[in-house]
Amino acid sequence: MTNDIKFGQASLMAGNELLSIRMHQRNPPSFRSSLPLTMTLTHGAHVYLNVSATSEYPSHVVKLFELHRPEHSTFNYNTGIFQWTAIKGEHYLSVEALDETYNLKSKHDITFYVKVIDDGITAAPGKGSNNQVNEVNFIILIIGLNVIFCR
Repeated sequence: MTNDIKFGQASLMAGNELLSIRMHQRNPPSFRSSLPLTMTLTHGAHVYLNVSATSEYPSHVVKLFELHRPEHSTFNYNTGIFQWTAIKGEHYLSVEALDETYNLKSKHDITFYVKVIDDGITAAPGKGSNNQVNEVNFIILIIGLNVIFCR
């Protein structure tokens, strides 16, 4: 378009270099897509997660390292198994995956929101006084409609 041969050659070299960079670009390990980012739990619930990551390069070894974990939890580096009995409050697990061949790292964090459910005092979602009020309102509405339309 410009009829400038030097500009065309420079553009071709830049394009080829970008293609070369893309072809040789290395990606860090990927964690399983099914791993959650957050979990809402009740106090005393048992958590058992299989945390794993893989490299897009089949011959590469990926090692897992715990960066942070909740108090009284365990994380097995060899199997990737995380176990914990949930404790009230907000906690998190942070795990790093390392591709040892290219020294590429990635990280995955899971936040745990743990609530206490008291026997009979705090109702579980979908049960309890709020639904009872809705049922009573529904019954009153049905009776009112019957009175209006059955005259």
